[in-house]
Amino acid sequence: MHLRIISLFFYTTVIFYSELALPWIIASTTPSPCASKESQRKDTRNYNSDFRYSFIQTSKSFSTILFPEDPKNMVVSTYCYTAALYPLVLGMEGETKKSALEFFNINNSDQDDHFNHYATVAENLQKKRILMHTSAVIIDESLEIHPKYEKKIKDLFGSMPSCHAWCETRRDISAQSFVDYINKTVQTKTNNAIPSLLTDTLDSDTTIVSLSVITLRATWPEYKIPLDKDENFMFNGENCPGIIYSHTLGTRVSLEMGDDKKAVNWKVSILPFEAKKTGVLLAMTDTDQGSLDKNKEMLKYFSFSDFEAQIHQMNCQKLFDNQGIRVHVTLPKLKIETETHINKGTFKKTADGLNHAFNPVTADFTGLSLRATPGSGFYIGNMMQKSILIIDEYGVEAAAATISDMIGGGAPPPYQEWKYNRPFKLYIYSCDGLKPIPLFEATIVTKPTHTP
Repeated sequence: MHLRIISLFFYTTVIFYSELALPWIIASTTPSPCASKESQRKDTRNYNSDFRYSFIQTSKSFSTILFPEDPKNMVVSTYCYTAALYPLVLGMEGETKKSALEFFNINNSDQDDHFNHYATVAENLQKKRILMHTSAVIIDESLEIHPKYEKKIKDLFGSMPSCHAWCETRRDISAQSFVDYINKTVQTKTNNAIPSLLTDTLDSDTTIVSLSVITLRATWPEYKIPLDKDENFMFNGENCPGIIYSHTLGTRVSLEMGDDKKAVNWKVSILPFEAKKTGVLLAMTDTDQGSLDKNKEMLKYFSFSDFEAQIHQMNCQKLFDNQGIRVHVTLPKLKIETETHINKGTFKKTADGLNHAFNPVTADFTGLSLRATPGSGFYIGNMMQKSILIIDEYGVEAAAATISDMIGGGAPPPYQEWKYNRPFKLYIYSCDGLKPIPLFEATIVTKPTHTP
């Protein structure tokens, strides 16, 4: 069988630091080469709850696939995985499309609105100058692209003009020159954070490459920089340099765990960035479970979606509306690098909606090219993501409300000391509207490597 492979590559960085330490990469603000003159971005800033629900549920599905049963230090951008797959969903047909839409929780009749909302979210995040978004669809010039697909890509990328998004055809996708081209693009977009995404040439049958580069750079609020250090901080009983985010907010929530629905109590706190409505969310069991293994095991029972769905909505909204328990948070300085893959083997034990797209026998991409029929061997061969998460005393961003605005009436209660000194979950969120969506997810279970 002659295989025509789609390859997807992502690189994500989450770096919290002073802007003086690493200047911004200013993305192109001109329309992308693929932008259709007729396409005009709809003003959908208040994107509906259906889109947000589908996005959060998709993040949960990716987390289930990517994070191992035995947690370890790792970081993943489910947002970046989604951003790389969406352009290919536009070219799917038949059962491949149906199952993919189910995976992404998209109603077939609402898919145009959904992709418009996605483009609006990407555009808004880019305009905040926190998340720098690069997307590219690169096609072998020998492949005849369906005109309808070409228009869909033009409309999608044309709806996010502040992002650096483009499509192009090349004749060297399986050559070393293409490796050099991709590595140079990623190197530039990440300001040399990663000099070489690819180390080998691609399979000779590779036909399409979808590239997504997400770089999030954010600082802590200016009046907090630098955060206080805790040189005596202990993580899992080991000395580990810590940082103290003082005067912030937390809440205690109870979430159901496992088949028996046993309630587990969690400490959840937010560390806002300088930019409004963006920050870090931390979650740790309220009490030590007695051993490292038990503390690690508990992490699989916390998810961003469950946090919002299972607790009283008012408690959740208070946290993001600058109300809640007044806390000083201590967490370890850290640096985590993770490489993850999704391929056909990922779905051997699942009935996941993406398995058709990764199967050379069943994949149907006839919406992309009439040659990409089921059984033609045209399928997604591999998805690879490299991510870096760095947190130190200089970096992140968020709500500008002061403490006096958070508490109403009477003398405020004293601040509680919350130390994230055992395994915990970490999310980077952004509220593009009233409610947050997760951009990155991490688990911290052992003493992390920290920045110098």
